[in-house]
Amino acid sequence: MKGIKIRRPKLRLNEILRKQGRKKKWLAEQLGVSMDSVGHWCRKINCPDTETVSKIVELLGIEKSELYAKSDPGWSKFLPEIFKP
Repeated sequence: MKGIKIRRPKLRLNEILRKQGRKKKWLAEQLGVSMDSVGHWCRKINCPDTETVSKIVELLGIEKSELYAKSDPGWSKFLPEIFKP
């Protein structure tokens, strides 16, 4: 399906990690994933699956809705009901 772009919600992961004084390496170790994966999430290249999102919010002590960039137009249209504030 060449030319079709799937729109993914943008994460505020990098911003939240910085505010909490945490490193991408720490998150990768806690989740058992590669630094590349976390880097892609932070640079908004890719999104983690819903199970990983649940682990991230638990580790960071935040609500799921805080993880998503609300400045992204229509961000809530792309989220399952469980992620909506």
